[in-house]
This record gives sequence, C-alpha cells and structure tokens, in this order.
Amino acid sequence: MKKVYIEGGQSVTKADLHLQIKNKMGFPDHYGQNLDALYDVLSTWDIPVEICVLNPSKLIHNLGKYAEDFLKTIEEAGEVNWKVKLSTEEAAYEIC
Repeated sequence: MKKVYIEGGQSVTKADLHLQIKNKMGFPDHYGQNLDALYDVLSTWDIPVEICVLNPSKLIHNLGKYAEDFLKTIEEAGEVNWKVKLSTEEAAYEIC
C-alpha cells in the first residue's frame, strides 16, 4: 500500500491544502480543488493508498471547520472505496 503524507502545518489556505494533496497523490490537472472533487477522485481511486495527515491539529488551527471537513471527506471516501485509508499523526517534525 502506498503511503502519502500531508503536512498539516504547511497548509494555511484551502488552496495550499488542495495543492498539497493534488501533488502528493498525482491528481489530474483538472482536479477541482474542493471537497466535492476530492471525494469524487478518492471514491473511485484504484491504487491502494494510506493518506497520513501529519499534525492534524495544526491543520485544524489553520483552517478550522474546513480542515475537519477535509478529514471527514477522506474518511467517507474510504468507506465506499476500500483502497483509500486515512490516518493521522501528531509529529514533532514536518515532511517537506
């Protein structure tokens, strides 16, 4: 299973967050950069992947409810697509 790391502290805007996941996951250029588009892509994703959000508390601090909805969207996509899994980890480091 591929593991992709999203660093919560590196996303201070919604655009930052969507760009980070787009780049790390290799989403197509036409990815809509919103939660509906994220769900659409992940619910049909065909390669097993674990999306690990490092420092989710920093992400929630930066983006509030939107960050919570982002995490929930990944969880919900994983409920309909077994190939997608969400994990979170508070880390003393950041991954570039």
